[in-house]
Amino acid sequence: MEVYTSDGEAIIVFEQYIETVEKELFTFEDGLLTWGEITFTTGEPQECLDDPVASYEVYITYQGDQPVSLRWVLVGEEHCQPRY
Repeated sequence: MEVYTSDGEAIIVFEQYIETVEKELFTFEDGLLTWGEITFTTGEPQECLDDPVASYEVYITYQGDQPVSLRWVLVGEEHCQPRY
């Protein structure tokens, strides 16, 4: 589950790693979501905390005028658990 707020902070619960919950900053511009500083975590490895920045292209699939799914494409490297 992911919750994005208008002030650029995300709250994420990784269903496959239920013990990991985090809050981190993000930006979204021109279809590119970029994760930034992690402001709270219950289980990220040190490598992720040292370099949490990762960017993803985000594609929305529509059925008619309704969004039905998101597709994430990593741009560069990811040092944290997959955040999608």
